[in-house]
Amino acid sequence: RRRGRYVAFLKTRLAGKRARMISVSEDFEHWSEPQVLLAPDLADAPTVEFYAQHAFQHWGHDLGLLTRYDLSVQRLDLELIASADGISWRRLPTRPCLLRPGEWGAWDCGGVFSGIGDALNVGGENGLYYAGTRRRHDPLLPLPHEPADSGIGLATFAPGRLAGQQFTGDGWCQTIPFRCPGGRLTLNAVAHKPMTVEIHAAGYGGPIAGFTRDACAPVTGRANFFQWSRI
Repeated sequence: RRRGRYVAFLKTRLAGKRARMISVSEDFEHWSEPQVLLAPDLADAPTVEFYAQHAFQHWGHDLGLLTRYDLSVQRLDLELIASADGISWRRLPTRPCLLRPGEWGAWDCGGVFSGIGDALNVGGENGLYYAGTRRRHDPLLPLPHEPADSGIGLATFAPGRLAGQQFTGDGWCQTIPFRCPGGRLTLNAVAHKPMTVEIHAAGYGGPIAGFTRDACAPVTGRANFFQWSRI
């Protein structure tokens, strides 16, 4: 809607595996030649294929859900992907699985499928509708506990926390280099124990004076803010 274009996400096969393609139109009648968008690579398990795709906007960002199909277990899950222009899509470095099938016996234990539409506000949280089924994807391999029923679920998440890095004990994380022209730098985190942030100069530079671990006060709670005034 923001760019006045129609986008079609298409399925194809590359080297015998399901993959994703894209085609674009300005009038819904004339479409561009489909181009390969996403395909499994060597970092994926040999049994993983890309079955479907969904795009939505959240806080001004173009995000999407990539349906991964694992033939070894005949189940489908959803991976979070991103785009800078709504046309060129990329997988995130950690390839986060946003939504997995439920435990065996649950209504969505056979696989989950993304819905269509942006995230909704649900009681102060954000929510995405999705479809789930109790039966695994291959109907030739049913088990007694896999009746062919399905349903619609609602996955909710806190605003601005669609995906993140979680630690169950002590841990640390490091971002890629980025430019901050000044003003307020936001730390979006939930810290049950005191957490310290250290800011380094780009490249091989060390910690920036005034923003070393010893100089920064530990923080706890959620959605804490740091003031940043350097380039």
